[in-house]
Amino acid sequence: MFRKIICLVFFLTVLSCADVEKLDIKPNDDIVVEAPTTSNSPEETPETTECILDLSTVKEGETITINCLLDLEGKTIMLPKNVTLSYDGGEITNGTLNFSNTGQIDGRLLNSSLKIDGDTKLINDNFLFLANKWRIIEGKTIQSIAFNNHLTIQKVIDLVKSMGAKTFSIDKLDAYFETSNGKEANTAAIHLPSDFHLKMSKNTRLRVFPVDEIYSSRLIRIEANSNIKVSGGFLIGDRVDHGPTKGGNVLFVVKGGQDIVIDNVNMSFGSSTGLTVNSVLFPGDNRYVPSKNILINNCVFDSNRANNLSITDGLDVRVENCKLYRAGNEVKGKFGPSLGIAPRIGIVIEPVQGQVVDRVTIKNNTIEESQTNSILAAGGFNIVITGNSADASVGWTTATNVKIIDNPNLNGGIIGGLDLPFALSVSSNNIISGNTVKNANTGVFLTNDDIKMFNNQLIDCRIGIMIRNLKDSEIYDNIITSDKEASFGINGQISANKVIIRDNIVKLSDGRSMNMVGINKEEEFIDHKLTIKGNTFECAKSGIITFSNGFEITKNDFSLAGFGLTNSKNILINDNKIISKSDNAFSINKTESSKNITVTDNTFQNTSSTRLGAYGVRVNTVGTSALSENSNIVFSNNNIKVIGTNYALHVTNFDDVTITGNNIENEELASIYFRGNNSEISNNTASSTDIEGVNNIVN
Repeated sequence: MFRKIICLVFFLTVLSCADVEKLDIKPNDDIVVEAPTTSNSPEETPETTECILDLSTVKEGETITINCLLDLEGKTIMLPKNVTLSYDGGEITNGTLNFSNTGQIDGRLLNSSLKIDGDTKLINDNFLFLANKWRIIEGKTIQSIAFNNHLTIQKVIDLVKSMGAKTFSIDKLDAYFETSNGKEANTAAIHLPSDFHLKMSKNTRLRVFPVDEIYSSRLIRIEANSNIKVSGGFLIGDRVDHGPTKGGNVLFVVKGGQDIVIDNVNMSFGSSTGLTVNSVLFPGDNRYVPSKNILINNCVFDSNRANNLSITDGLDVRVENCKLYRAGNEVKGKFGPSLGIAPRIGIVIEPVQGQVVDRVTIKNNTIEESQTNSILAAGGFNIVITGNSADASVGWTTATNVKIIDNPNLNGGIIGGLDLPFALSVSSNNIISGNTVKNANTGVFLTNDDIKMFNNQLIDCRIGIMIRNLKDSEIYDNIITSDKEASFGINGQISANKVIIRDNIVKLSDGRSMNMVGINKEEEFIDHKLTIKGNTFECAKSGIITFSNGFEITKNDFSLAGFGLTNSKNILINDNKIISKSDNAFSINKTESSKNITVTDNTFQNTSSTRLGAYGVRVNTVGTSALSENSNIVFSNNNIKVIGTNYALHVTNFDDVTITGNNIENEELASIYFRGNNSEISNNTASSTDIEGVNNIVN
């Protein structure tokens, strides 16, 4: 049966507190906070009539259309089985409806003065939340009202969820929420149930009410629930107006949530982190609930005080197509500057001991102006970072199976590992490939072990690649170019073992191919080996290797300038082609000790005619503190060519040198100039020699 109500017309006037002055918290232009306005829509202020109806007379199975104002006068109405109340612009207030046996009601009839009891469902599972129907107070307000806003919106969510709502839609709302008077860390304005979609619009702003306590309120919390989507809207923290007590809180927490989608949500000015993905308890506890299958997509994060986004425990987490700005930056606050708090990272993976993060994809995001790192994995397994643009560093400290691949603009450089003893062997099987880095101080920093770095482009970086305490790793097929003054291609420090640097192209208009300082110098590294093989170096200045040990440099092509060794040992220089247009093509120097160096089957050519400044090979002792030693230096089967007034092979104050089978071409000076003892100089093709010393074999 269907009945329509005949009514008398009058106007319903709805009062709002939205004319109260609103707190403006925008220190930049990325979040536009509108002036206070009423949240009423035409649906909220209907031109309606007073109902002439007694719901107590409704029959079983009947559908009643409400197009008028029905005041229940505080009564409880017992409705029979299968009654449906549909909406046609009307309203039911001031009483209780008690349904029996699966009654139905249109969600637009629900409001703060109507209580629903019994067994009933919503006609439509998409519920539209209208603030004025539920006495939500918008705009700048006091703490008790902000607390009531929290109680109210949670009550409505719980109510409509119990009535079958799957979507909770909010359009125009701008209100403050407060949950615990700043005394507790974990309460939130909204706790979301399973199988639920909180759908906000571009006109929805949920704000944290500022308090003078250590904790701020959280706005949204998902805990041990599943199949939840949160979309749209602005979540705005109290960072700018948080009281002088240090502290704050996360805006949005996913704790043990599973099958979660967070889409197109703007999270800004949190007094701690914008969004955190965590789990309930720890693996090994039978109550452990991991966050799992989390998608964070198309979201905007801005100026959250600690991190913009943090993943501390979770499985199968994806962060895609998001924009993250100014993590941990300083902003102007009510009580003075609001400084960021550590770690101040755009996106951070940071499980503590006992937590697990596994299978994370960070894809196609833009991260700008983070105070420390743009993206950092400080722990975790199976992490893919791809397609991102970032102006601060991206990488890992202690994480396994990390792939930093195909990122087009990592202009703050890449971090591969943490240079601390405990981190060695913690990170393994990590890859850096297909990335472009521009204008970074250091393009890529590599440490620890088991890293493959290949097919990257490093452009105009002060240092292209820095290796430090690196082992079991390979660096190959990268292109390093720079027009910056005094730049470096590949630098190294402390130790390198079973490291291969091969088939890279390094072109520096005012830089050095390499600067290796103190590599494997200490006795504990005496058996370590670094291989530099098959690279092309087109660099304006000579490369430097000093106080180092255990190098094999073979089959490289140097143009413009060569390189030199100082105070180094256990080095093989084999089958390289070195053409210098300025300084010496190759040199061995010592102020202390250089020994056990073999130089064989190389081509050394100097095309500069600068007088006595462009030798082919120079071996030189500097100062008076150099050791008198058997140096065991061998030059064999090399081709050496110079022009002008220059020596082809010039050796001073080195003993135990073998010079055999070399082919030497020069113009004016002796082909071989030698000052040393206990050496052999034989079977070389040379126009002339100038040799002095004792116990030498000369042929």
